Amino acid sequence: MTLRVLSYNVYYRQLTPERMRAVEANIRAAAPDVFCIQECTMEWYRYFLEAFAGEYAAVGIGRYGSTVDHEVDQVDQNGNPIVYQGQKEPDMANPVFYRVDRFELLEGGTLWLSDTPETLSWSENEGKSLFPGILSYARLCRRSDGAVFTVANTHLYFDSESVRLIQAGQLNGLLCNPNYFDVSHPVFLTGDFNAEPTSQTYAYLTGTAGMTDARVAAADRTDPWGGTYNNAFFGGAGADMTTCRQFDFCFSKSNGAALTVDRYVVRTDACAPFGASPSDHFPVYADYTLR
Repeated sequence: MTLRVLSYNVYYRQLTPERMRAVEANIRAAAPDVFCIQECTMEWYRYFLEAFAGEYAAVGIGRYGSTVDHEVDQVDQNGNPIVYQGQKEPDMANPVFYRVDRFELLEGGTLWLSDTPETLSWSENEGKSLFPGILSYARLCRRSDGAVFTVANTHLYFDSESVRLIQAGQLNGLLCNPNYFDVSHPVFLTGDFNAEPTSQTYAYLTGTAGMTDARVAAADRTDPWGGTYNNAFFGGAGADMTTCRQFDFCFSKSNGAALTVDRYVVRTDACAPFGASPSDHFPVYADYTLR
């Protein structure tokens, strides 16, 4: 049976009802079994939970521990508020949403990309990062046939390749650790990695970490712009094809299971009905056959 996993960085600022509805419409148009969100503020989180109530459930908390009922601001490693353009930065989560009629949640949560992954923390070597990295995950059982797999979702640091490489190492360490993950079943890893295919981070994930990039492995590929980050400015010039970059990925690791990558799609048509891209990233999804 086919499993469709979607990843979408929805952009955490300039939330308007029109933009939020357009993002929702893009997700619905793709009809994923599982969708993973980056830059999910608690305002976004509440919107998704209400919009998809009864259809999808979610796993994951903010990188500072925020939930939809209790929100905190982001701070640096010294406890100072992170301010951008005169505004405090809100906490953000990387939740995993899954179809409740198709899957049973066996286990899920959020871990920090550090040496103490169960508590809010930075890696000791992550000194240049303003905020801690997280990995949210859901271990699911498909109701139709009992197939078990894990979907994990992350967002690596935007401003330092050395930090991203450290975070990728921490991430791989967690995914390979049987104390945290069932390493006998497939893992699907999505996210905004802020790293292009020529980067050291990508080379590590597809090399040492043994991840398969759906963009490369898929038998059927739809990627008109050759990237996922579209550099959109809301109310301005809109998405720019000439500067589109590949930051968002759907990775997988079979862990011995019969797993094939059938299709990879970047939804560059995901501008309607908003009239422009409702995020500075396009939604991307992959179809897998998991037996």
